[in-house]
Amino acid sequence: MNVKSRKYNIAAFASGTGSNFINIYKYVRNRNINAHISLLISNNPNCKAINFAKDNDIKYEIINNSRFSNNRIDDGMLNILQDHKIDLIVLAGYMKKIPKKVIKYYYNRILNIHPALLPKFGGKGFYGMNVHEAVIRSKEKTTGVTIHLVDDNYDTG
Repeated sequence: MNVKSRKYNIAAFASGTGSNFINIYKYVRNRNINAHISLLISNNPNCKAINFAKDNDIKYEIINNSRFSNNRIDDGMLNILQDHKIDLIVLAGYMKKIPKKVIKYYYNRILNIHPALLPKFGGKGFYGMNVHEAVIRSKEKTTGVTIHLVDDNYDTG
């Protein structure tokens, strides 16, 4: 199989409604993206993204402190990703910092979708409505979304 025809295995990470995850899934399903969403990872067992995954036969895993102790989340997450042969991780509304061990293993293969233009509206605490409210309060004339590679810090990759 040549590289152009290879389908890449994606793990989507989501914590809430999953709207970005759902849209990515639709693009993949319609063959606009040469990939397969193999896995959803969430820290929130009650998030709507999990319901969508269940309804669409997408495997999912809950990775949080209830399942793994703090010092085991790195290994647990990395093992799960490797077991599913994940090529690319897409953070689609994921509200937790990615463990350093996972960032190192998937270096330049983790994308984050951030709901504002970085670096001005990024960092710890800038998520969901907090970001949108900050943009409105600032009276910015331009706003948008930033898609960036993930590094060890919030919204700096």
